[in-house]
Amino acid sequence: MENENLGVEILKKEPVFVVMTNTDLTEGRGEEYPLAVAKLMSTAKRLGHGEYVQGSDCRVVETFSLTVKIDGLIIKLVPGRVISPTEEDVAEDEIEKEKLACIEKKEKALKKAKDLGLSDEDIAALNF
Repeated sequence: MENENLGVEILKKEPVFVVMTNTDLTEGRGEEYPLAVAKLMSTAKRLGHGEYVQGSDCRVVETFSLTVKIDGLIIKLVPGRVISPTEEDVAEDEIEKEKLACIEKKEKALKKAKDLGLSDEDIAALNF
């Protein structure tokens, strides 16, 4: 991806402390991911106490959060983990996309019918 202007304005950069844990709490062979993001090291240590592999304490990483403005909307961005969808999620998403496509087709057809002069009563008689 090329560097391009995404219309993002950075308003503020603040330090945060990320509590890192693991998907495999038995042996630690899984993927590490952020369990929590805190403003203070003491809060992060408290949240990570006993939450890592075999009940040990999580490691805490100091990083930063950004407050940004995107198209007029102010958002706080913090380190996190993007969860991959399950097969069921993918199937449900496809169903939702099909439903939206059907709704759009119906709306286009109704607009076209009205543009051609059909009244609401005419359209209702067609069982839309």
